[in-house]
Amino acid sequence: MRALAGPHPGFRPVHAKGLVCSGTFRGSAQARSVSRALHLQGSTVPTVIRFSNSSGNPDVHDGLANVRAMAVKFQLPEKKNADILALAIEGFPARTPEEFLAFLQAQPPTRLPVNPRPRPFPAF
Repeated sequence: MRALAGPHPGFRPVHAKGLVCSGTFRGSAQARSVSRALHLQGSTVPTVIRFSNSSGNPDVHDGLANVRAMAVKFQLPEKKNADILALAIEGFPARTPEEFLAFLQAQPPTRLPVNPRPRPFPAF
């Protein structure tokens, strides 16, 4: 994954570019009837939310076709947390971890400046 995005010391190998927000969340009154989760009991819960691109390149153009992600951390009482991780993806390119690694290795590294239009999907 690092080879695909290029070297970017100090950044994570995937989801290197993102935006972090903080706020509060309060579950609806109906949520209590379907869940015992603390953040769905009607109290206001502090949250941290991160929106990101999937690339390990922190300079990737936002117009480039890319998987998008959202991570939500609900900060619960007694220093506990609940997390939700979500990806916006039209499908997954592989059935097994080995096929996914082969998929990543088949991708040419992206160099800036990049064309924001998607490249043709490489043969895999």
